[in-house]
Amino acid sequence: MAGPTDILGRLREAAQQAIVRNEAALGGAAAPPPTLEERAKRWWDVPAKYKVASGIAEDERRRSIEAAHAVGLPDAHNNTFDAMRHARWSQRSAEAVGPIFTTAAGLAHEADNLRDSFRRQGVAGPYARERDKGLTPGKTYDESRMDMHNNLEGIRAALEGRPIDPARLRTFPETPPASALYRYPPTGVEGLPPR
Repeated sequence: MAGPTDILGRLREAAQQAIVRNEAALGGAAAPPPTLEERAKRWWDVPAKYKVASGIAEDERRRSIEAAHAVGLPDAHNNTFDAMRHARWSQRSAEAVGPIFTTAAGLAHEADNLRDSFRRQGVAGPYARERDKGLTPGKTYDESRMDMHNNLEGIRAALEGRPIDPARLRTFPETPPASALYRYPPTGVEGLPPR
């Protein structure tokens, strides 16, 4: 009867032989594990896509702030640098992780901004703090529309294989039409200034 060490020795030997067979079948050494960028190309690897897209977003944020400081602006908000940041993030992300994930991530980010804006305005319920109610109603909505437009322009540039056209970007939030159905919150809601 074989002892435990004999069985372990035979298992190790069988594993070594399997590795040699696999290496021979692959034409050399075993393939290294995929990189994060390679994983992000897989349609189902959402954590890798998120990590790559987040890294690109942070890189573009840093880049836009440095460019704004270089020309004497205090920040890169609602200006050309902000518009290019959104477009470059979308273009690079669409190339790295795909346009569908990039579109979904951009929309989710803007929806999150809107939710936070509503909370600050006291629209989100009784738990909003008094100090958070200072935002102009609708301001973030218009900014989110502008940012989504710039995100989609970056995705279009990636899909068409062209550089971003600065003339197609929005650098300042548009004033919405005067329709009461369009605005949030509607004019006349108690406690909120008219737009």
